[in-house]
Amino acid sequence: MIKTPTLMVWGEDDVALTKETTYGTEEFVENLTIRYLPRVSHWVQQDAPEAVNAMMRAFLSGEPVPELRWQATHDALTKLANRSHFEEDLEQEVRRLGRIEQTSALLFVDLDRFKYINDTAGHVAGDRLLVEVARRLKQRLRMSDSLARIGGDEYAVILRNVHPDRAELATDQFRIALVDTPFLHDGKQDMLSATNGVCLIDPSTA
Repeated sequence: MIKTPTLMVWGEDDVALTKETTYGTEEFVENLTIRYLPRVSHWVQQDAPEAVNAMMRAFLSGEPVPELRWQATHDALTKLANRSHFEEDLEQEVRRLGRIEQTSALLFVDLDRFKYINDTAGHVAGDRLLVEVARRLKQRLRMSDSLARIGGDEYAVILRNVHPDRAELATDQFRIALVDTPFLHDGKQDMLSATNGVCLIDPSTA
């Protein structure tokens, strides 16, 4: 006899079924509990299985749902939004710009020396570098902007409601924030460099 298993499905409330349920051909289940996970967006369920796994682990361990959702949408190392969360933000921004006469900019930042530092100074220094880059980029953000770590050494920024003539200037300011000060680690210092790219988003491209 197998008793009180838990079935995890997407929904809103916990429900207990007390009727006997056939399990296989000979065994029966009593007090089957169906536990509903909180509803999440389509991208979490379909495009981010690692996020679903995190939600399952946290739900089973009894962690609060808000913390669970944060873990599913953020990078654990840098505390920035992760790629899936950023893609959702970008989709929302594109839809928003389809309704109003504004221009935003999409900025990409790819560190040039991360692999070198990670290989020569070790993974601890590499992790510290990623956190430091996140901190420097975050200092340049306005309240309306979005920043995410979208890959191993790649970051992306949505600059909302920015004048087209100032998009390249803003991109250069982010670059300067990264390269102006050396990265210090274990009594050593390394100058940073990054490859930047920027594109405009407006009603004509939305």
